[in-house]
Amino acid sequence: MDYETGQCVVCGVGEIMYPQQISGTCQACSDVFQPNSYFDYSSDGCVACQGNEVFDTDTGKCHPCNVNQHYSEEAQGCTDCPVNAFYNVTSGDCQSCGDQQYLDFEKGKCEACDKGCDVCAFNSSNCTVCSDNYFTVSGQNSCVSECPKDYFL
Repeated sequence: MDYETGQCVVCGVGEIMYPQQISGTCQACSDVFQPNSYFDYSSDGCVACQGNEVFDTDTGKCHPCNVNQHYSEEAQGCTDCPVNAFYNVTSGDCQSCGDQQYLDFEKGKCEACDKGCDVCAFNSSNCTVCSDNYFTVSGQNSCVSECPKDYFL
């Protein structure tokens, strides 16, 4: 209720009438309660998103950040981890994949590169740096120990 105009007011998704007194205004819970929070009608109060989640004003719900992102209070949203790194929910920080590994986005974890590959990206066979005694084939991103027929070093 807006007591100045005498009209009932519907606040937007995730907002609360604050302060809850004469001349209150609709404000986002994240502005008056804590960052990354929303108004939950079932509990009649502000609720914070958990862990690595971000509040989506379009859906009115908290959603997890992508596997290679973390929630940043400063940015008030999901922020990318460094290349080939994932957000470890347990430790609460971005962690890089080790040598001869790549980040599998679907599984949300590091997986091994193919044999002979020291650095790969996006999948096990997309090799950008071959191991010692392995070579790339022209036009391909895989590593071989011997050149295929009709190819030469």
